[in-house]
Amino acid sequence: MASSSSSSTSHIAAAGSNVNAANGEPKEVVTGYPLEVQSLENVPVVGGCPHVPLPLPHPQPAPQHAWYAHQQLYPTHYRYQPPDSDRPIFFRAVAWAILFTLISCIFWFLIWLVVHPSFPQLHVSSGELSQVSIYNSTATASCNINLTLTNPNRHLTAIYNHMEISLLYTSQRMLLSQDYLPPLVQPRKNQTVINTDLGFTDLDLGKDVVAALKEDLDQGTFTLGLKVLAMVNFQNGKWKTKAQFMRAFCGSIVLVSLPNNNSRIFQSSNRRCVVYLFSK
Repeated sequence: MASSSSSSTSHIAAAGSNVNAANGEPKEVVTGYPLEVQSLENVPVVGGCPHVPLPLPHPQPAPQHAWYAHQQLYPTHYRYQPPDSDRPIFFRAVAWAILFTLISCIFWFLIWLVVHPSFPQLHVSSGELSQVSIYNSTATASCNINLTLTNPNRHLTAIYNHMEISLLYTSQRMLLSQDYLPPLVQPRKNQTVINTDLGFTDLDLGKDVVAALKEDLDQGTFTLGLKVLAMVNFQNGKWKTKAQFMRAFCGSIVLVSLPNNNSRIFQSSNRRCVVYLFSK
């Protein structure tokens, strides 16, 4: 029994030797065989045979990462290029900009429908021409004409920064006098009476105009016209429109003579004037 154990030990030792006994060269190590044991002195004996530990199986290679597999499928010079992610962001930004512009336009259009300014209304309420005197080619007279200015807007206050009123001799296209009014603030849905002083003194009209003036005075009627120029702003709280140019013309203001008097008064009341607004 002892001889069999020793022969087995010597056989394992010879098998475990790393040197070839024939030529003294080291033997090649072949993987997959049991571990070579240099000495069996410390090897435990189980069931009468030495227990030689076997090597652990070769570990399986870790699964390839998805990115690594992607790199293998698409070589470097033919690598797949993902779509540009900035393009959808650009399209979304453009869409939001268009939507914001559309909403702003609708909002301001609704505001304009609610508070859009209406043209002021102007009427000639009364007038008088008196103390008319003519000397050679000059004329002198007193003229007072009252105007009614109406702001028809429900939500806007009218601000007249400058107002110029001109008296015209319409049949001869002659400017007789002018009057300048101070700035005027007119509340919404308000009527304001404007008193004008359009008299003139020693005004050189020329012989032809003086002759026509004498003829009208002899007939007892005198036809005049008014031209009104103003700069207007409309305001609602802190919101204020740009200055607009207002032009109005009041034609056919007929003055008739009073019996036994040198005065002429306005024949018909509330003669409406034509009003226009222009942007600067």
